[in-house]
Amino acid sequence: MKWFDKIFYNLFLMVFISLFLLVFIFYISITQKSMNQIIADPYFLFFIFITSLSITASGFILTYIFGKKQVKHLENLRRLCKLIISNGYYVMEAKNNDKVLTYFPQFYFFEDNERILVTVKLDGSKFHDNFLTLSTKLEQIYSAEIESKNIENGYIYYKLIKFEGIKRLDILNDASFNSNEFKIPLMSSLNWEIIKHPHGLIVGPTGSGKTNLLFYLIKYLMELKCKVKIADPKMSNLSKLSSILGSDNIAFEKKQIIEQLNLVCDEINSRYLAMYSFGELNVNPSFLGYDLRPYFIVFDEFAQFIGLCDENEKKIAFENVSNIVFKGRQVGVFIIATTQKAEEEFINRDVMNNLGLIVSLGNLSKTGYENIFGGFDKVYKKFVEKGQGYIYLNGVLNTVIEFYSPLIHKDYDFVEDIRQVLIKNGNTMQMDTLNQSMLQGGIAHN
Repeated sequence: MKWFDKIFYNLFLMVFISLFLLVFIFYISITQKSMNQIIADPYFLFFIFITSLSITASGFILTYIFGKKQVKHLENLRRLCKLIISNGYYVMEAKNNDKVLTYFPQFYFFEDNERILVTVKLDGSKFHDNFLTLSTKLEQIYSAEIESKNIENGYIYYKLIKFEGIKRLDILNDASFNSNEFKIPLMSSLNWEIIKHPHGLIVGPTGSGKTNLLFYLIKYLMELKCKVKIADPKMSNLSKLSSILGSDNIAFEKKQIIEQLNLVCDEINSRYLAMYSFGELNVNPSFLGYDLRPYFIVFDEFAQFIGLCDENEKKIAFENVSNIVFKGRQVGVFIIATTQKAEEEFINRDVMNNLGLIVSLGNLSKTGYENIFGGFDKVYKKFVEKGQGYIYLNGVLNTVIEFYSPLIHKDYDFVEDIRQVLIKNGNTMQMDTLNQSMLQGGIAHN
């Protein structure tokens, strides 16, 4: 039996005895009988049985609710103490034929249902550098993920997310989704704000769940009435959407994809022209103020496409993607791309630094993680389940955390679900998002 289980049962026994004595004293006071009379009372045994049963049930419930939580808190404190002791973060010195503790660090611990905060005072001791690199150890002892690490006023603060408090979403239960906000739920308590933190990249080997996550994102882009174009050089399951989105919005062949990228960049230039025609952009910097909807190109297997291109085509593709990332944000034109390869030749660092969402699914090499996430102080674990990996939300998370993509059931039909979304929204999101009459009126007005 674990030590905290012993505490639990002892606590329950104390609650039971205390409540029983209180009820028994109350019984004596209202009956005004002596002890011999009470024992001889035929209803006394029945009273004892009912009282014991009631106290047992209520005591067990109260002890479990309140006691278990406190015991868990004590267990987490014990783990922190063990971390300090087992790593030798203290100093013992010999004095008068005895060892005396001359230094012990100042650690502070706080937790709630979703997070743990460990604070360490930076006192310039010989353990100073150790205290700056506790992220991996804390993640492992608490089975949690570092959300942020900050140094302020001589203290370092490690904030961890408990994964028991973060739940994987189910595609069949989207009660948390609000179509009036430009947010896509990714996990419980974690949303992607597609306008505030635009552009996304999903990296992972074959069979890791990239296509399912893409379908999921497309579904919610449709819910948000975004215009969506798809580039699918490998003609994967995304090609099934051509029947409902129209062939003009899905490109398969290399020439078509390059043309589609050109059209997306033309959309950016047209939007800038339209917005400027109504005055300076800094007066109303958001494209939403001009009745423009978000415009996405979803690019599946970008690295595979680049491998099919000659040098000139590669140059055009990289230039167009850079234009979308750097110029598209202000006018509401965004990109979501997937790739199996995380090599630097396919991923421009300047582009990576401007992506709002970066997801890895399955297992990547150490270099692969560094290429997409940068040099975070993290030890990446191995995954066996489809849809598991890591996520970084630029501007939301201060570090990379473990990710569980929404659960997709085997019999779930993405194409039919997206079809129903289009019907519900009157297919308006697939109309041209740039109102040409607005553009012409704006030019005339200017």
